[in-house]
Parts: sequence; C-alpha cells; structure tokens
Amino acid sequence: MLTFPNDAKLLICGQLTDGADHVPILYKFSTKPCGVVHIPSRAQVRETVVRMHRAHLADRLSPY
Repeated sequence: MLTFPNDAKLLICGQLTDGADHVPILYKFSTKPCGVVHIPSRAQVRETVVRMHRAHLADRLSPY
C-alpha cells in the first residue's frame, strides 16, 4: 500500500508555511483525495523573491 503526505506546505525561507489557499491532491488511479497542496499568495511569493534577492546580493559566488 502506498502512503502519501497529508499536507504539502510551502517551504518559505526555511520554514514550512501554510499557503493562502489549498487544493486536494488526487491519486491518479482512483481520483480519491490523498493529500493537500498549499497555494502561495502574491504577498508570500513577493516576500520570498525579495529575501532570495537580498541573500544573493549579500553573498555573491565567484565564477571559480
């Protein structure tokens, strides 16, 4: 028997976070719900991109 995660939260800045919305994950062979995936809000996406950009600027990697 296969097992599935019950709740696929968002990994934002190292923290598992609830999304603004969520939808069920359906098992493709039976179409029965087997979990939930969270959908980020625009604000969550914006904050993640801003933090990623700050981290990139703070610690640039050399080409070699």
